[in-house]
Amino acid sequence: MVVNPPVFLTEDEARLVVQEEAERAGLHFLADSFVIKDVDLPATDEFRSPPSSNGGDIRSGSKVPTQKGNLVLDGYESKRNIGYEFISSDDFKAWKDRRLFHASSVSSYDFLQTAGTLRAGLAAKTSTPWTGVFFEPAAHPRLAMTAADTLTEAARNRYWEARHEVGRQAGEEQLRLQVRDFIRWLKSQGVI
Repeated sequence: MVVNPPVFLTEDEARLVVQEEAERAGLHFLADSFVIKDVDLPATDEFRSPPSSNGGDIRSGSKVPTQKGNLVLDGYESKRNIGYEFISSDDFKAWKDRRLFHASSVSSYDFLQTAGTLRAGLAAKTSTPWTGVFFEPAAHPRLAMTAADTLTEAARNRYWEARHEVGRQAGEEQLRLQVRDFIRWLKSQGVI
């Protein structure tokens, strides 16, 4: 039973947030314009218990199985050789470990651990751009539902729309923090 489902950002919503923060730092990313070939991508499984519960560590990027594939960066700036990938729920599903079969309907997304696995895969490659790996914040907004919110379908719809908007705003703010951290790191490395 889902009690407080996450609100996921769409790829377009995330791209707008990254673009806004990047432009403040003088970066201008082109969408889907750089491919990293034959990289270790996460082999995700939304029905597997989260990797962190069985010893995974974001710093090592371990415990999430990998599979070889090509990664089309969500954004790339050729002038400074900087790119980024936002790990969305769509990416998580696209990277599904095809060797597995589950009959469960309860899903779990460990975006942080998946980001660590992707980061480790990119670090193992030579000649890759300076790449920021951002992950879906999966905001869990807490809005109280009143008795009036349950009276009609229209009231329920207004409640869920309000909840989605609060979750989207929270997710965008959390993503902004990730992008700002990446920009600070790029500056500390003398890249920008």
